[in-house]
Amino acid sequence: MPVYFALQDELNVNLKTNIRYILKLRTLFYYLLTCFWIIIFSNCSKVSADKLYGEWKYIKVENLDKNNPDSVSAADLKTDHPSISFTKTHKLQINWGGKVLSHGTFKIDDRMIRYTEILEDNRTREFPFLIKELSDTLLIFETMAASSTRVTAVKSSK
Repeated sequence: MPVYFALQDELNVNLKTNIRYILKLRTLFYYLLTCFWIIIFSNCSKVSADKLYGEWKYIKVENLDKNNPDSVSAADLKTDHPSISFTKTHKLQINWGGKVLSHGTFKIDDRMIRYTEILEDNRTREFPFLIKELSDTLLIFETMAASSTRVTAVKSSK
């Protein structure tokens, strides 16, 4: 009988050691998995100006203010042909109804487009756009004003 208890004690010790080892491996696995996702998401969050260059045609304009949910109709978008253009020299131009509605310069700051609009008499006004989504063909951005607007645009094939 004493041999049986000695073997059972040794087995219990080995089992406890193995469980500790498995728990350490599991903790290491979760740590590495967390690091992996942090790296992946941190690289995805930055926007490259190269993807912005070109003309983007508005296909949807939404007012995000719940008190004033008025949006630009699809018919108005079709008639007025609004667009936003970004150049490699960091110029930005917004066209609406065949006319330049606004122009200025921009810079990319993480997921923000920092737009400096040039007004009459060379005065300037700065405001940011938050990029919600950007692919090779789709751009969704929001103004960061009190009555925020979301614009969905597709890249022009020009």
